Amino acid sequence: MELCGLLVLLFPPTERQMTETEKKDAIASIAQFHGTENWNRWSPLFPQHLLTDGAKYVADTFGAYWLMDAIASHTNNYKADQGVQFWTLRKNGKDGCTLVGRNDAGVEPFVRQTIEYTDFPTELMPFDIWAQRNMRDGQQPWVLMLETEY
Repeated sequence: MELCGLLVLLFPPTERQMTETEKKDAIASIAQFHGTENWNRWSPLFPQHLLTDGAKYVADTFGAYWLMDAIASHTNNYKADQGVQFWTLRKNGKDGCTLVGRNDAGVEPFVRQTIEYTDFPTELMPFDIWAQRNMRDGQQPWVLMLETEY
């Protein structure tokens, strides 16, 4: 079983669906995030990975911890030129999406993961998350952030 499939079994998505108004308000709220006040741990599976306030808001609001887990599962396997990786989630087919990781714009992706089903808002796709290595407390955790938080 793939790691993402195991994570869904361990942490099933919530049952409550957002209303269209709530969804539009939540999407509009993403633009408010510039910089961060907190670095948040979210998973014992990825103790060297942190989320900024904006990335945590997206994960909390849209049930997208699966996206953060998917990115974290790849970050250590690929070298980050300049200490940064750029991740994009794109719509793929009716219900699916593709997660693509790059070291920079215009270069070939180092990973491409197809996700057969997602309820992540298509209005947000393509959706970008940046992963950066930061020096903190003598360690170098990966920090996942919204593009506007860099």
